[in-house]
Amino acid sequence: MILDRLRSDERGLTLTELMVAIFLLTIVSIVFSSVLTSSLNATRDIENAARSNDDIRLVLQQIDNELRGAETICEPAPGDTSNTLSFITRSNPIPPETTRHVIYRLVDVDGDGVSTDLQRSGDGGLTYITVNDTVANEAMALELGVAQFLFENQGRNEINNTGLPAASPSYGKVVRIAIWVDRSPLDRISPRLESTEVAGRNIWTPNAANC
Repeated sequence: MILDRLRSDERGLTLTELMVAIFLLTIVSIVFSSVLTSSLNATRDIENAARSNDDIRLVLQQIDNELRGAETICEPAPGDTSNTLSFITRSNPIPPETTRHVIYRLVDVDGDGVSTDLQRSGDGGLTYITVNDTVANEAMALELGVAQFLFENQGRNEINNTGLPAASPSYGKVVRIAIWVDRSPLDRISPRLESTEVAGRNIWTPNAANC
């Protein structure tokens, strides 16, 4: 008789037990989803930061290599800053040598009102290619309240102790490059700054007539 009662016992989960189980499952799902989302966001931020660093270092290396061999700095003028870097260099180290007019400029390609595209021309401005499209100098200028130019030609003409004009020791000899870059404005990584100073192998002639 006891075995018969056990076989006929068809009791299952009560409604209360089922609701408690669903509630616990919901809580676990929410916690798991939150942890997974945080992990994915952190991974994405780290990847964006690494890519931003790699991209801008390649750009700085390219500018550094070309600018060190320049013969003339056309823009910016000594003591001035600019978002355009223009210089004359030679394309071949041995004869027959040909000169090249190289220009780097920051422009607003997509027309959203913020210049984020760093472009390069190797033919004096006839054609341009984009070398980086995540430059954040203008965005940082708005945040810091101070213009953040990409290029600075250090040194300027000064007045010496006799009252006569004299060039400063660094007149036209050192160009500072400072580029903020932000691969994704939507992530939690702030724009990253990379900078360098370039001194030419040749004696630069600032703002020569052939510019």
